[in-house]
Amino acid sequence: MKEKDITALLLKFEKEECTPEEIAALETWYIQYGIDSRFELAPNQVQDATDRIWARLEAPLIPRRPVLWLRIAVAASIVLALSVGLFFYFDQHTRSTAVAGNDIVAGSSKAILTLSDGTKVSLNTAVKGQIADQSGVMISKEADGQLVYSRDGAEAAEPVYNTVETPKGGEYEVTLPDGSHVWLNAATRLKFPASFKNLKERRVEIDGEGYFEVAKNKDVPFKVISKGQEVEVTGTHFNVNSYTDEPVTKTTLLEGRVQVNGRVLAPGQQSVLNAGTLSIVTVDGDAETAWKNGEFVFSGDDMQSVMRKIARWYDVEVIYPEKLNNAGHFDGEFSRKKKLSDILKMLESTGNLKFKIEGRRVTLIR
Repeated sequence: MKEKDITALLLKFEKEECTPEEIAALETWYIQYGIDSRFELAPNQVQDATDRIWARLEAPLIPRRPVLWLRIAVAASIVLALSVGLFFYFDQHTRSTAVAGNDIVAGSSKAILTLSDGTKVSLNTAVKGQIADQSGVMISKEADGQLVYSRDGAEAAEPVYNTVETPKGGEYEVTLPDGSHVWLNAATRLKFPASFKNLKERRVEIDGEGYFEVAKNKDVPFKVISKGQEVEVTGTHFNVNSYTDEPVTKTTLLEGRVQVNGRVLAPGQQSVLNAGTLSIVTVDGDAETAWKNGEFVFSGDDMQSVMRKIARWYDVEVIYPEKLNNAGHFDGEFSRKKKLSDILKMLESTGNLKFKIEGRRVTLIR
């Protein structure tokens, strides 16, 4: 397509006079320009053209599983390929507007173990093998970094308590003395006895978010105490989200049966505790626990909810504008392994906000 033809089509596009065929031709030109060096348009002309196209397009929703877009571009028809090309351009275009020159890597496996005598052990720097021995229970770090409690002798008559705490930007997996597994999200604190022997219940306390796979023992119920609620199970898989900075406490059941403050949940249900009132809703359990599998999943989340999750995982402070009205709700799925700038660029693609990274501070700009 010649330069004069492109200019004519852009003028028609700006006036909303293009036919569908002409719009397709414009999109084809854009894709070809990116891969064909025969076009001689100056960079400022390309920038102006693409800016005008995007100014007319409706702000796109954040896509689920953006990693699949390149595969779609290879396999799909030319129409889909053009759409992918435009999305790819938008992602590159936002690179220079918000986060250039500053970036923060994703969180990682790290936590602090506090023993009953107050001794603190950094689990991310501790070497593989035995860390401590408490109440006849050996505490060790596995090759994969997991913290494991296992019996190795006579246990104390009175329980002693340990605490595992993940910082912002951290996560950790713990195997409790009864064989139950707990995955801790960022900024989470789990308190539990070093041994459950001779106890009438397996009682732990959590502040933050944890995914539990509880070892079955119908004679000794497992109880999780969190903000304003008690979850009781005998053996099941569930997630508890009880951060102090979240407005509600959520418990999501994936497998088995639990009681939350006396009310029974079935798999696929979630209890929501809000200002002392407990309600039960049906949810996508996999989406609610996606963090455990290394993903962010947003499903109608408002901006503050999204940014609280990001702040905890990337260990950043978020600064909001004085008025944050109509910032929208967000749907999307992203890898938690991405750098912060990649996540923010996806959020910027809604067209409502821009972000600026300065050190460990993220500022939202309307």
